[in-house]
Amino acid sequence: MKTTLLTLTAAALLAVPAFAGSPTVAKNISTPVVDESCFDAGWTLSGFAAFVSPDSDIDETWGGGVQVDYFFGPYVGVAASGTWSEAADVYFADLTLRVPLDWAAPYALAGVGLLDGESDEEVVGRVGAGLDVRVWNCHGIFADWTYNFAGGGGGDDDIEDFQLVRFGLRFAL
Repeated sequence: MKTTLLTLTAAALLAVPAFAGSPTVAKNISTPVVDESCFDAGWTLSGFAAFVSPDSDIDETWGGGVQVDYFFGPYVGVAASGTWSEAADVYFADLTLRVPLDWAAPYALAGVGLLDGESDEEVVGRVGAGLDVRVWNCHGIFADWTYNFAGGGGGDDDIEDFQLVRFGLRFAL
């Protein structure tokens, strides 16, 4: 009798897991897709309109230009640009520091360049600030302001300091 009772008890204990049901599987959680930031490392190409406002009696004038940028990461980049206007042509190399947000990035820039005037050429330095807004597929619009320091010594033929306001389209490459 003891053997039968022991055998039935062992069979009952072994049968309990068989009737426990199917194992539950944890909820399928897929890894979320992270959108690539529009302000990561890479190249951009910009076309812009420019308003030149000299700090002298010379009339303000409109012009335009192009710029190519390369950013080493989200914060620091270099740029080369050319601006052409009735008053002069200006070519710059800039260092840009930006603070990327979701869809916009305020930035500061500083650089040196060459001003090709009607009568002579001068080295020019500049500092400025702007805002880059990415609208569609990492392409966007931008606007910035720079104050440009001409290297003249104050003579009649020297080029005066001037301000430059640019706004245009920026394309991620």
